Amino acid sequence: MGNIKVKLIDFQKALISLKANHLHILNHCGAGAGKTFGGAEKTVETVLGNENIAMTVTAPTYKVMHDATMPKLRTVFENWGLQEGVHWKYLAQDEEIKVMVTNSLLRLRSTEHPEALRGADNACVWMDEPRDSPYVAYTNLVARLRGYEMPKMIWLTSTPAGKSHWLYQVFYGDANIVDRKVIQYLPDVLPMTRTVKRITPDEGSEAIETTFICLPARTRDNPYGGRELDEQLALAYGGRDTPLYRQEALGQFVMLSGMVHAGWDAEKHVVAVDKWPAYPEWRIGGVDFGQAHPCGIEVEGVDRDRRHYIIDEFWKTFMGENEFNLKAWEMCCKHKLRALVCDTEDLRWIISMKRYFAAHPLPYLERGQYFPIVNAKKHLKDTLRNPTSGMGLCNASLNYRLPDESQGFFVNPACLRFQWSIENYVLDERTQMPVRKDDDPVNAWRYAEEFIQDYWGRSFKAESLGVKRAA
Repeated sequence: MGNIKVKLIDFQKALISLKANHLHILNHCGAGAGKTFGGAEKTVETVLGNENIAMTVTAPTYKVMHDATMPKLRTVFENWGLQEGVHWKYLAQDEEIKVMVTNSLLRLRSTEHPEALRGADNACVWMDEPRDSPYVAYTNLVARLRGYEMPKMIWLTSTPAGKSHWLYQVFYGDANIVDRKVIQYLPDVLPMTRTVKRITPDEGSEAIETTFICLPARTRDNPYGGRELDEQLALAYGGRDTPLYRQEALGQFVMLSGMVHAGWDAEKHVVAVDKWPAYPEWRIGGVDFGQAHPCGIEVEGVDRDRRHYIIDEFWKTFMGENEFNLKAWEMCCKHKLRALVCDTEDLRWIISMKRYFAAHPLPYLERGQYFPIVNAKKHLKDTLRNPTSGMGLCNASLNYRLPDESQGFFVNPACLRFQWSIENYVLDERTQMPVRKDDDPVNAWRYAEEFIQDYWGRSFKAESLGVKRAA
């Protein structure tokens, strides 16, 4: 019995081959490099090579577990020729995998409630995407590595976070170093760093020497589509010399700081409307509601070559619902907008706007058509690291270039609030997340970008542009 269907990448082979007692391995890779598959392969090999053991597999949430981690485990079982229901079975109610051929158990756990990880002992642990898991989840799992006559190991597969993240502090920090070696395991890849630390034991017990190994890999080193994905990431993150590209594609730990959208260049992007290469045929409004905070609209458009334009804006504080509804209606008439994508913080504003537009039909709509007023997605993992989130889509649009290398993002010089907002939208160096201050125009832009991706991203045909005929 063996996995003969898939040729493993070099760093995956290195991850699987590493075996020692009290061994902690961090496989930090670029997006799509193959880290989750490597982690799954090592996990399956462990439970097939040892009888009567139990180990834990974690993901940041059960959604990530079911969407990403579990499918890779299922694929590896299939590659080994093991049939679900015959050689192994998934116990959905308990979130466990029972491996009948060795009488072993895989516990599938979320790290959302790290205190729940303190219970059962583990022979080994695999943490998938721990950059989105708390440090206490890691420490609770490490404390339960005991009780089996086999090497006690934990391996972590993740895209890096900033240097302030606990992953970097644990695996690259300088505290308590006994020995450090640089080992060139893989050609043309960042060297793997081995750090040996002395762990202070509980009083009365023997000292435990723990070995920490860091195994990096890049997106483009994956022969199964890695180079194509690397090109996409370079485009989305503003080139290969940006910190975000180095983190998300090269798998490096970097300190992100300064502007969130570092590709912004007012001298390049702010262009008089009469000098735009085209005028956007399809236009929508991103809406952010507020009372003490400004309430307003950013009008964004797209042309047939997929260039994005910030066309117009309106912002004002302390506006009532009826006053703002009228202004939104006027902006729709002025630019013949196809939809409004609205902040969902207070749904009463959206309900009020829908009632107003129902009572005051837009004059440019044909009889029998309705005007979409939709909820913004407000992506739960809205970060620059996620190219499909609103923030990632904004960054991709900002840095978009046509095949002839000409720019694909333009801003009307009259949109001063947008310019001020993007230039002051900065990262908190401690949390590596944007500082939420005076970010209303950027939020409205984000809502618009997510709508554009969902409805216009794949096809720029007239019938797919938001104005739909009522049934």
